Amino acid sequence: MSTRYLACDASGLLVAVHWRLDDPGGKRMWWELPNGTAGLGGLSLKDLPLYQIDCLNGATFTVLVEGEKTTEALAAIGVSVVGAVTGASGTPSRGPLAELTGLRVYLWSDNDDVGRGHMIRIGAALAGIAADVRWIEWSDAPEHGDAADFIAAGGTREDLLALIEAARPFDQTTSDSGPAPAMTLAEALDAVAGHLCRFVHFARPEHADAIALWAAHTHAPLERLEQSPILALTSAVKQSGKTKVLDVLEFLVARPWRITRPSEAVLFRKIDRDQPTVLLDEVDAIFGDKSASTEGVRSIFNSGNRKGTTVPRAVPAGRGFELVEFDVFCPKATAGIGGLPDTILDRAIVIPMERRARSEAIEKLRGRTSSQLGAPLRAALTVLMPSIPDLTVADAALPLELDDRAQDGWEPLIAIADAAGGQWPARARAAAIAIFGQRSSTDDSHQLRLLADTREVFGDAPAFLPTVILRDRLTVLEASPWGDVRGKPITANYLARLLKSFEIRPSRERVAGEHNPVHGYRRSDFEDAWGRYLPAPTGTTDTTGTDRSREAPTKPLSVPDVPDVPAHAVDGPLVYDLATAAWRLPGDDSEWVVGSA
Repeated sequence: MSTRYLACDASGLLVAVHWRLDDPGGKRMWWELPNGTAGLGGLSLKDLPLYQIDCLNGATFTVLVEGEKTTEALAAIGVSVVGAVTGASGTPSRGPLAELTGLRVYLWSDNDDVGRGHMIRIGAALAGIAADVRWIEWSDAPEHGDAADFIAAGGTREDLLALIEAARPFDQTTSDSGPAPAMTLAEALDAVAGHLCRFVHFARPEHADAIALWAAHTHAPLERLEQSPILALTSAVKQSGKTKVLDVLEFLVARPWRITRPSEAVLFRKIDRDQPTVLLDEVDAIFGDKSASTEGVRSIFNSGNRKGTTVPRAVPAGRGFELVEFDVFCPKATAGIGGLPDTILDRAIVIPMERRARSEAIEKLRGRTSSQLGAPLRAALTVLMPSIPDLTVADAALPLELDDRAQDGWEPLIAIADAAGGQWPARARAAAIAIFGQRSSTDDSHQLRLLADTREVFGDAPAFLPTVILRDRLTVLEASPWGDVRGKPITANYLARLLKSFEIRPSRERVAGEHNPVHGYRRSDFEDAWGRYLPAPTGTTDTTGTDRSREAPTKPLSVPDVPDVPAHAVDGPLVYDLATAAWRLPGDDSEWVVGSA
């Protein structure tokens, strides 16, 4: 059986048609334009009008529910009602919500975490639009139950009006499990980091800080994020705490989806439909597969950290096919033994896990404990995160020690820390620098490792090194892989082949003590590649070839010197002014929140 829902604007003009087909194979839904063309012609779901917005007819209040079917169930008993058509993972834009200006709006969410989070985001977006926003509670709702189930269970118009009368104000304390704890964002981040350390052993305290910020960013409206960095939990051996981190995160992040070995088709369809937080365990089983059957999954992870990336597919629609572009942008975390593909590591915040010693005590984690303790923290983040209007950071306030891609990934996390205030701006930057430094030193790309080692070998050496001397010095470096490449020291041919990737080639020059010219390498041929591909050497300025517009100022930014920002003084993300070493409100050079350090 097929059902057609007409999406009209406030004046009654038909904007789109939503089709629903129920058959023995399951439910299928698709959109059409009024002329019958499949799809929405580039129109975003969040910009579609609220369902039945044209039926308000001067009402002073309305109930707002999720979906067309639920909307029609309430409309059938004579109640003013509109429905969001974005799905639980999306939030209507300000345009459709503006049609509710001046009305009292009663939010009725589905009885599950996803549904409540959806309505909480809508309630936050209605601030300054609706005259009043209230929250309807149906105490007898079944799991996943909605307003349509209320009617199916025998609820009458009088019963509904009683629920409306008892509705409580939506005051930014509504949460997944009732009123959220009265805490600031800084306090919530402190609590999340402490909760993680309570059950998981971390090699460094910065790792817990980074994971706490990452968990918080999953609660931000996706339309405010330009990037979502992959959280990669890695270890050399099993039983190092990777899965336990996912056990804790499952009850902290927004819309968790805990999986192993998904197919490409399942992955991109689920992400497009629900925009979950993907928690992918045993990722080594996927990317260790040499059959190329997992290349689609790898591609989704490679590109799905940036907003706007889609997977196009032709899908059945009615009697024909519709081109559908599946959105694969969402937060993603992975856990696995060994390294990830370089292309994914380059987009990731990598947390190397280690097995705890017997003397390092942590609490035992049970599923029920994780759920009970995580729920209020997730509730707090659900409420606090949508109130941050901007998740970008000025380039000058990002750690210079990070390369461009790492800065892009860390930007939303640092913006959250800046909005939280207190010690979090400094803690976030310290974590970014520490974790990026670890990743740089363990990069498993042979080319980059060789490039870094040649910089160490040249040191104070002459401007030219014969190949035989360069090879000898490489093989004796501590922890160097060059003394055993397939059972023997690196050869001159293999050395030349790796360096050719950076346009570095050997030449022949006369060297003191030698009768004939010898093959070797000039320091000057390396300097451009050192500057382009390697982080600046510790304690030195940039090498030749680095973009000078990104050089540190005369007094480099030092994380301990970033002044603490009192949480009560922060109404949104601040700007860190390098020239004066102080935090200020954006766009106001005269109003300083904290003086210079």
